[in-house]
Amino acid sequence: MTPTQVMTPTQVMTHNRLLPCCIFALSFACRDGAATAGAATSGAVLGSDSDASNRTPLVTFVTDSGQVPVIVEIARDSDTRARGLMHRKKLEPLHGMIFIFDETEEHPFWMKNTMIPLDMFFVGENLEIIGIVERAEPLTESMRTVHAPSRYVVEVIGGFAQKHGIKVGARILLTDIL
Repeated sequence: MTPTQVMTPTQVMTHNRLLPCCIFALSFACRDGAATAGAATSGAVLGSDSDASNRTPLVTFVTDSGQVPVIVEIARDSDTRARGLMHRKKLEPLHGMIFIFDETEEHPFWMKNTMIPLDMFFVGENLEIIGIVERAEPLTESMRTVHAPSRYVVEVIGGFAQKHGIKVGARILLTDIL
C-alpha cells in the first residue's frame, strides 16, 4: 500500500490488530539481539552453529614482549592441507594458515606453487613451538621440516618470526579453531 492510498475499514482493523503484535515481537528481537551482541563482544562463547560462522579463528603467539594475534584460515582436511597457501601473490601481515593434523608426527612441507616466502611454525600437542622454518624459499619442491613430531603447523609471511621475536619454546593460543 502506498502512502496516498486509503485503507478500507477491514484493513484498518487488521492493521490495528497486527501492529501491537509486530511491536511486541520487534521489542523481543531487539532485546535478544542486544544480549547476543553484548555476549559476542565480551568474549562469551555462543552455542549455535550460526554463531560459529561469525567468529574469527586466531592463532596468538605468546612472546616475551607480549601477544601477537594472527587471523588464520584453517586447513584440517587433506585437500585443504595439500593446497595450503599456493598461488597467493600476497599475504597480509597478521594473517596466515594453520594446518591441523590427525596425528602427531613429522610433517614436511614444500613450497611448490607458493609464490611468497613463508615462516613455518611447527607446534606440538601442548601448543609449544618445537621448530621454525624461516623465510622458506617460494616455488621450490625442497622439503622443509624441523625433524620432530608436530600436531600443528602455522604459516605466516616470511620474516614474521624475526620481526616479532618468536623463538622455539614459545607457545601459541588457539581461538575458535578446534
